[in-house]
Amino acid sequence: MIVLLLLPATCLAAPWGDYELPIGDGYSILVFTEGAACLKDGRTVLKPDDYPGIEPCISRYATTKQHIFVQASTAFFLVAKRDDSLIGPLSGAEFEQHPTVLASGPLDWRQPQNPHPYRGILLLLLVDVISSGGVTLLWALGLWACMAIGLAFVATKFLLKGRRLRDMKREPSR
Repeated sequence: MIVLLLLPATCLAAPWGDYELPIGDGYSILVFTEGAACLKDGRTVLKPDDYPGIEPCISRYATTKQHIFVQASTAFFLVAKRDDSLIGPLSGAEFEQHPTVLASGPLDWRQPQNPHPYRGILLLLLVDVISSGGVTLLWALGLWACMAIGLAFVATKFLLKGRRLRDMKREPSR
């Protein structure tokens, strides 16, 4: 019962939904329980929650050969790949009129998606097996062991009794 009460808190606290999504040229988007960040070789380039009033998530991104464009809630950011310089936060109107955006042409926006979506489910099942199912599993294995020992005992008795009967039939009567 206690395990069932604590399971939701464990689910919220555990980093099951955390993932890092490579987006090319050594850059990646890191999504974790408290928010998101844009990384270059493990170094933080952009972390939206460093800016007041902006939700700490990356809702979509686009990449070109020279830039990374990031939308975090209603704010937009530009990252120059040559020196990792950051422009932003920009409003939607400022972003659309920015010379870099205009020069880049139409952007192929993508939403960050977990490359391993089933990892969280597998971890949840593992926790379930360990917490409640582990006891049940051990109990079931114990039952199987007892049944195997019992069957072995009965089979041995039956075989021995059968051999005795067979041997008695072979012995000449006295």
